[in-house]
Amino acid sequence: MKEILKIIKVQLQAGKATAAPPLGPMLTNCQITPNNFIKDFNEKTSKLTGLLSVKIFVFTDKTFDFVVLSKPISRLILDTLNLKSGSGSSKRIIHKMSEEEFSKIFIEKKKDFPYLDDLSLKKMILGTAKNMGIIL
Repeated sequence: MKEILKIIKVQLQAGKATAAPPLGPMLTNCQITPNNFIKDFNEKTSKLTGLLSVKIFVFTDKTFDFVVLSKPISRLILDTLNLKSGSGSSKRIIHKMSEEEFSKIFIEKKKDFPYLDDLSLKKMILGTAKNMGIIL
């Protein structure tokens, strides 16, 4: 097993990654050629759409691997509720989410956090939703 030097967490458009900042400089600082990652990422995500969370594992031998996660929680909430944006203020409530909608978001994010206990993940989703002006 290779020793991990660094884990980089970024959000990238599926199939549309470029070497432009901030991605290119981050990879270059870890002595990874940005174009190698971009080619692999764009090929792997070419059939997906939207913003995706990505974890890039940089190893001590200057190689890398990456895992594509689901959309960020805020994007999942907006897509599930068919909203364009949040309220911009946690005090201004713009939507009340149903239990069914919450469950759909929870199930999707559980894939990204299999070792996180359910209560913590639920709090994370509800906290993000509250900051967007969305309540359960």
